[in-house]
Amino acid sequence: MPITKYNITITVIALAISLSYTSCRKKSAPVENPSAVGITVQSPLKGELYRKGDTVNMSFSVTYTGELHGYYVQLIDTATENVLYESAADIHNDHFSVQLQWVDTCTQVKNLQLIINANLDHVGTEAADTVWIATTP
Repeated sequence: MPITKYNITITVIALAISLSYTSCRKKSAPVENPSAVGITVQSPLKGELYRKGDTVNMSFSVTYTGELHGYYVQLIDTATENVLYESAADIHNDHFSVQLQWVDTCTQVKNLQLIINANLDHVGTEAADTVWIATTP
């Protein structure tokens, strides 16, 4: 079969369609693995006791094998479930470090729970660590 302009045109069109199809297919999202997240809390120490007026330094680092999408932190009164402090940031990296502060304003003895959540995506996949501390007037 001789090569003609018609054969070349058909071949080029078929190749263009094939390339277009493979380049426009949506890639599947990777499966996130919360157990591969490392959350290291430098402070506060578990069980640490604070008094009214003390500054609670919250320092932690997060690492992951893939891209992280930020964090949110809550300091919660365990008796009432009231949120005493919260912070969040949208950070896109495989690691980050955070330093936060909260001044203790509690007028009663309270057990507090510091919850650190590392976001692995923007649809709710996360890893968490918790530190329990206490405050007294």
